[in-house]
Amino acid sequence: MRLYDALVGPVASRLEPGMRVVVVPDGVLHGLNFETLLVKGNKPHYWLEDVSLTVAPCLRILLDDRKRKSISSGALVIGDPLYAGSDYSLLPESKKEIGQVCERFPNGLTLLTQGKASPDSYQKARPELFSLIHISAHVDADPQSPLESAIILSPGEDGSRKLYARDFKQLNADLVTVSGCSSVGKTALSGEGMVGFAWAAFDAGARNAVTSLWAVDDLSTTDLMGHFYAGIKDGKPYATALREAKLQMLQTRFFNKPVYWAPFQLYSRSMGDGGRVALH
Repeated sequence: MRLYDALVGPVASRLEPGMRVVVVPDGVLHGLNFETLLVKGNKPHYWLEDVSLTVAPCLRILLDDRKRKSISSGALVIGDPLYAGSDYSLLPESKKEIGQVCERFPNGLTLLTQGKASPDSYQKARPELFSLIHISAHVDADPQSPLESAIILSPGEDGSRKLYARDFKQLNADLVTVSGCSSVGKTALSGEGMVGFAWAAFDAGARNAVTSLWAVDDLSTTDLMGHFYAGIKDGKPYATALREAKLQMLQTRFFNKPVYWAPFQLYSRSMGDGGRVALH
């Protein structure tokens, strides 16, 4: 609650229930999901329950709201890669997760799974043609050099499994989601490393990105993504769809703790419509 008072308290009187708030973190605050801040009152609760939150990695990106280009309405979905013979464990829920995305966006769908879920297959699919890109795989985050963070896929023609953040080039996507789980025995995901994917997606031309702040649970992520994409399919803004997905998780018995619903954040280059307050 002290953290809420320090970070939000100075502008709390200007915030209305349900308002969209854009946070521009600095330094170590990149590793904090502001939705988890505890709000005091008759019934202490998470700030998630009061506002719809999005994150901008920096003010420059927030103010550089590029005009939307003419883009395809299709979806590029990658997941359920092959990890046999590697140091990475299988992700049992990845197949179900990407299945939920495919069911909701069947038109113009390009699906890359198993052996086809490789770095070179991603490039050959021409990702610049898609308005939605979803990737479900292990991730190795590099907090020292965020753009060197890599998504671990099936081996490509050259044997490489890594799709680096810096490989996101010439995107016209309205939404890029990196649903990344940390690998067994590897360093846990960290905020700075994962923010690298959002930075790279924005620099390539994407307008919104969803990435995780820390290692995520395979099962709870599938639930969260199911709710998230159901909301998008119903025409809800990304921020609303992700918030409502988290609120649904908050009401469950097994996934109500922040460790399950708080890792994923929506990064956006736009302030959007309606009331909003930028925190930085």
